[in-house]
Amino acid sequence: MIKRFFLDDLLTKLMAIVLAVVVWIFLNQGVATESEITTVTAEARLTVLPPRGVAILRVAAADGKGERLDSPAGALIQIVLRGTKAVLYTARRGIECRHILEIPDPLAAGEPTTVQSILRPTDFDLPRGLEVVKIDPSQIQVQVGQEFVRPLRIDDTAKACLRNVPASVQVDRIAFNPTYVHVRGLRHILDRLNTISIVPVDVGDRAGSFSQHVEIMEEIQGTPVSTNEPIEMTVTLRPADEERAIGDLRVELLFPEGFTRPRDKVRVAEPVAVKVIVRGPLKAVEAVVLGRRVRVFADAAGLGTASRGEVPLRPLLEDSDLTGQVRLRLDPPRAVLEVVE
Repeated sequence: MIKRFFLDDLLTKLMAIVLAVVVWIFLNQGVATESEITTVTAEARLTVLPPRGVAILRVAAADGKGERLDSPAGALIQIVLRGTKAVLYTARRGIECRHILEIPDPLAAGEPTTVQSILRPTDFDLPRGLEVVKIDPSQIQVQVGQEFVRPLRIDDTAKACLRNVPASVQVDRIAFNPTYVHVRGLRHILDRLNTISIVPVDVGDRAGSFSQHVEIMEEIQGTPVSTNEPIEMTVTLRPADEERAIGDLRVELLFPEGFTRPRDKVRVAEPVAVKVIVRGPLKAVEAVVLGRRVRVFADAAGLGTASRGEVPLRPLLEDSDLTGQVRLRLDPPRAVLEVVE
């Protein structure tokens, strides 16, 4: 009975035993491999955390080469890790090094300074069972500056605020609310500024008045600045001024009270006629030019006691409704008066 139990399907039983042995060997070999202690070289992303009120300007390796470790993609350093293969396989990707920077002495308000700092295994957040064997570079040099908050007036010039202004349009007014903002940045940079610029707004085909929210420039002299205050800009546009000229205008004389000389003896020696340049909106300019509603005066009081002298000319716009719309310029702006015998 027992003999038959062992001999029945003997081939099948032997194959099952062999398969079990192979599986046992394979599994044990895998466990031994995964639990084997080994080392591996990996990359870690470096983040330097400064103290409050301090800004980081540059991070470099302190190995004499000065190789920069900061870049738009982030800083990468090399580390050698020791642990089991299973843990290393899952941990070698996405390793972070968060280094808290210590400033030995208080920063002055002047130019940036460079401090040395040592990267340590405790800067890495790693799973249990892993050990940091080597860090390359292990020492870094960090250029830092003092952060500062300063109120600055917003630059309201058209050149600083607007771009793509059509030649047919003139900027009449730019206003900001608020006119001053509190800007955060490096103290040695902000101390040199009187105003802060916004990101220029594209005028394009706009006309009349418009308002919109704007932001200040993100960088000044290569260093970041910021503000958490909302800024509203209002712009008033109008058609560009036209310029026209009225020629051959006679110079008229003005005599003050108590003028002691014979008025008929005072004359305009040169020029007898002048030109007036009228500048302003097209309709207003055309109304002045076509109506020739400008008079030019010379004050005889400017002669004093001399028999000949140069005095300034003064234009007068006869139409009071157009006074605030146009500007007048004389060519020439002065005339020579003389007293004849």
